[in-house]
Amino acid sequence: MERIFERSLTIMVAILLPVVLLLTSLEMVAFDENFYAQMHEESNITEAVGTDSKELSEISAGIIAYLRDRTDSLDMKAVIGGESVEVFGEREKLHMVDVKKLFMAGFYLRNVFLAFVVLGLFILYAIDGRKMKKPAKAIFASGFTVVLAAIAFALMVSTDFQKYFIGFHNIFFTNDLWILNPETDVLIQMLPIEFFIAAVKRTVYAFVIQYALVLGFTVAAIRRSKRIMK
Repeated sequence: MERIFERSLTIMVAILLPVVLLLTSLEMVAFDENFYAQMHEESNITEAVGTDSKELSEISAGIIAYLRDRTDSLDMKAVIGGESVEVFGEREKLHMVDVKKLFMAGFYLRNVFLAFVVLGLFILYAIDGRKMKKPAKAIFASGFTVVLAAIAFALMVSTDFQKYFIGFHNIFFTNDLWILNPETDVLIQMLPIEFFIAAVKRTVYAFVIQYALVLGFTVAAIRRSKRIMK
């Protein structure tokens, strides 16, 4: 029975740890104002929107604050096309309500999963007689999930990303508010498909780096544990 319990904990950690790291990586990229500024410059978004980089930075900051739940509204004005106008239309705002709910749900799950991972590792540590062998086994096992996720995202980006992008929206949104007009809607002008491709790449990079750091910490903890046992 104890063996089954231990195996269940190992599997739980192996599955949930990568999810925690992936959602944390997504958070880092989605809330990085420097990333937005870089993409705006590379994609010449100032021309697409009809404004300057300062206005774009303020709009980006407003979007990030909204998704972080630091403000309840996306009501904002900016100089676009030489006139001070409301940045987002009603359809864009309604879509962002859905996006915000998805972000909040994702980060809530991330926090819950993190609690399960920490608890699982602590129990494995206790079962192992305060040694790192069993917790390390669970963390190393999660590498399989990390590799699969990284390969999946790499395939998405290198093949038909737009197909997967549309599929994602069809799965996670119950309406068509995400279908915007690139001629008139600032949201899609600021965040074209190239933005999301770059965001996925950055998220995967951060994901792999975070896992490498976790592995490094685990190896260091194993060595320290062995020295203490001596």
